Amino acid sequence: KTSFTAEWDASAGATKYYIDVATSSSFTDAYVSGYHDLDVGTSTSYSITGLARGTEYYFRVRAFNTSGTSASSDYASATTIPPDPVVTSASNITSTGFTANWGTSLNATGYYVDVSTTAGFTSGTYTTSSAITSGSTYSATGLTAQKNYYYRVRAYNASGSSDDSGIMSVVLAPDAPTANSATSITASSFTAHWSTSTGADGYKIDVCNSDGFTTGLLLDYSSKDVGTATSLVITGLSSGVTYSYRVKAYSAGRTSDNSNSVDVLTKPAAPTAVAASLVNENGFTANWNAVVNTTYSLYVSTNNGFTSYVSGYNPKVGIATTTESLSGLSPNTNYYYRVLANNTSGASSYSGSINVLTAPAIPASVTTSSFTNSSFTITWSASDGATKYFIDVSTKTDADFDANIITDYNNKNMGNVTSYTVNELNGGTVYYYRLRACNSVGTNSSNSNIVS
Repeated sequence: KTSFTAEWDASAGATKYYIDVATSSSFTDAYVSGYHDLDVGTSTSYSITGLARGTEYYFRVRAFNTSGTSASSDYASATTIPPDPVVTSASNITSTGFTANWGTSLNATGYYVDVSTTAGFTSGTYTTSSAITSGSTYSATGLTAQKNYYYRVRAYNASGSSDDSGIMSVVLAPDAPTANSATSITASSFTAHWSTSTGADGYKIDVCNSDGFTTGLLLDYSSKDVGTATSLVITGLSSGVTYSYRVKAYSAGRTSDNSNSVDVLTKPAAPTAVAASLVNENGFTANWNAVVNTTYSLYVSTNNGFTSYVSGYNPKVGIATTTESLSGLSPNTNYYYRVLANNTSGASSYSGSINVLTAPAIPASVTTSSFTNSSFTITWSASDGATKYFIDVSTKTDADFDANIITDYNNKNMGNVTSYTVNELNGGTVYYYRLRACNSVGTNSSNSNIVS
């Protein structure tokens, strides 16, 4: 560790030799004390002692006889064994391993680390690493949670190995908890749960969005310390988004590995119900705004308290679009609808409710009378809820009706009557007409049958 033996070949006729030892191959002002032009007698080897560890030395030799001293030989070098490393505290302590640390040793080309379950490193209680040729750390893995381990280090170079360093002890962190399924999932929150870890002083939780734990950690839930609790309400979330959480246990400054991660899809936001369309006397189309990645449930009632429901709409579930056409309803009747959005975590809150008043019944009992060469009179029975009636008169029927409506009788408002005279017609001409009832909110019934 602090010496080497210098050796050289004999020179014919030499009666003794002189040796120089230095820390520089130029031998300029770098001589080791006591080894400058040292007379070593007739031997062809000499023990150089009192040297520093882990240091490269150079030596050269000159032969002597009574005629004088030879020139110096070429130099040779030797490096002493490295100093014993100085171990420092472990880092990155988890439930299954740690990082051993030490200071570098001068002129070491590598290190060996022993990890043991006993401070005495008795046979069978420790393992030795393979040669570590880069850096001054070693990751010990595959260990047992909360167990006490010990480590020591040796440095080596081409000349040999140092003695063992001092011993450093380390206690591993508790076992990682098991993250369990979330409960109480809403559109903006859920409750995370996990199992206890024996010996844990507390727990820390990470929550991320769909970008993952590397780039998607939520600011308020990045290694959040929750103390000894084994559940936490996670709030301030967005609806219909998948989040993930994981938990670590800690004890005395040591932190376990991460638990498994649990995915949680928040419930969807409530849809916004909007005005109905295509309203007639026996149906309408319910409409609402889309909520991504959901299906819908539609409730339809005849009262705004939704204490009773239209058959098939208590609710109708699994609707994939944002419209639903209802038929078979009663004329001149108030209906109400509201909608829920659904995903795999459950249903949203209700949308607001929309009121729809169906149109009056189609005018019935239509008769034609009082014919003249320029007019005729129509009568019909009143439709409940009607506040006015409209008539169309055409000179053609069926598919040609709309294209041949008389200008003065195109959607003609006849007022709130049940009899009306159509006049200013041409004599000897066949005319065709149809009626509609309209209520106070301007909703028309379907057309009556065409009458000639």
